Formats: sequence, C-alpha cells, structure tokens
Amino acid sequence: MFQPVTDPAQFPAYLGDGVYASFDGYQIWLRTEGMDGVNEIAIDDQSWAALLAYRDRLMVKCNESQE
Repeated sequence: MFQPVTDPAQFPAYLGDGVYASFDGYQIWLRTEGMDGVNEIAIDDQSWAALLAYRDRLMVKCNESQE
C-alpha cells in the first residue's frame, strides 16, 4: 500500500503527449490540460494493478501477432 507524503505534488513528472503525473501518497494522479479545461484521473492500488495487468495482456497479444 502507498505511504502518505507531506507534499501532495512531491513527485510530479511529465509523461509525454501532454500528460502529467503526480502522487498524493495514496493515488497516482494523471492530468491533461487543453482547450476544454483540465482533466484528471486518480489511480489507486487496485486500478494500478489492473492497468499493469492490461499492459501485460497487450504485450502477450502483440508478441503472438508478430510470430
């Protein structure tokens, strides 16, 4: 489980394609800014695990299609 941090924006990072990430001690926040405003998504432990599992399934499918 994630550990709390004192500064909610302690670990900001630019990921590319206009996406920024930060960590509030519990969730990873993804943020984009555009003409339609700011969009944010909070990813908790379970969502993060599901996203990584999805990536792993995609990698398997991509590798299978290249064989």
